[in-house]
Order: sequence, then C-alpha cells, then structure tokens
Amino acid sequence: MYIDWNNVVANAAGAFVGAFIILAIDHLYVRCSERRRFKKSRVAALNALSEETHGNLRICDHIITTLGADGIHHSVFSFARFEKNWVLTIENEFIDFLDPETAVRQRSILYGVRSLMSQIHDSENTLNALHTNSRANANFTDLAYAQNQAILGQAKELKIILEVAKKEFLPR
Repeated sequence: MYIDWNNVVANAAGAFVGAFIILAIDHLYVRCSERRRFKKSRVAALNALSEETHGNLRICDHIITTLGADGIHHSVFSFARFEKNWVLTIENEFIDFLDPETAVRQRSILYGVRSLMSQIHDSENTLNALHTNSRANANFTDLAYAQNQAILGQAKELKIILEVAKKEFLPR
C-alpha cells in the first residue's frame, strides 16, 4: 500500500486554511454585530440619561424656587427623589478608559452628581428626623433654617454639575 504524503499534507493544509478563513469570517461578524449592539445601547443609555438629567434639573429648580423664595424657611419640605439609575449605568458601562484624561473627567463629573444627590437626600432625612423630634429640640427653627440653607446650596451646586454633565455626555 502506497501513501501519497504530498496529497495528505496538501489536504491537511487546505482544511486548515479553510477552517481558518471560516473562523476569521465568524469572528469579524461577531465583532461587527457586538459593536453595532454596543453603539445602539450607548445611544439608548444617553437618551435615557438626557431624560433623567432634565427631570433632575426640574427638581433642582423646584428646590431652589421653594427654598430660595425669601431665604427664611423653618419648615420641613419634601421634594421628589433624584433619579440616578442612568448616571450609574453610564459610569459603569460606557466610559471609555482608553483615553485616561477623558475617563477621569467624566468619572469625576458623574461622581459629583451622585454624591450631591446623596447629600441632598441625607439633608432632607436629617431635617425630617429633626422635625420628628422637634419637641425635644428647643432650637428647631435654627436647625431647620440651617438645614434648608444647606439643601438650597447643594441644589444650586447640583444644578451646575448637571449642566456640565449635559454638555459632556448628551448629544448636541
């Protein structure tokens, strides 16, 4: 029995090259479809962030209007909660870390937004707790005024940072 090794090697090489070509085509298809899916999800997330930012800006305006009207408020106000779902999504999934300068700038903007939202909610909770225990606090009006002024200052600062975030992230 005679084995033609040239044919065996040629067939093996042809099968290898064919498999390599098929895998390369499959890889290109997967990369293109993933890139397209990523771009679509990024656009959807940025649109959702746009709506969330506009809602948060309206809340800031309401806080500034309510607490900044005459500057003296000894009452407890309940404001709407800030939304930060899409801020977290953008921060966790869509910041491009290949450009470190841009990544640090964008991450710091989003961190500032999240931390100010948390500070405002904490200040509101503190004010509600003070109101609940107001019988025990003889100087509740001073504490409420100070807490409301802190909320007002934080809302003004948050509004500025939200405007910066709008310019940084949202499509023009």
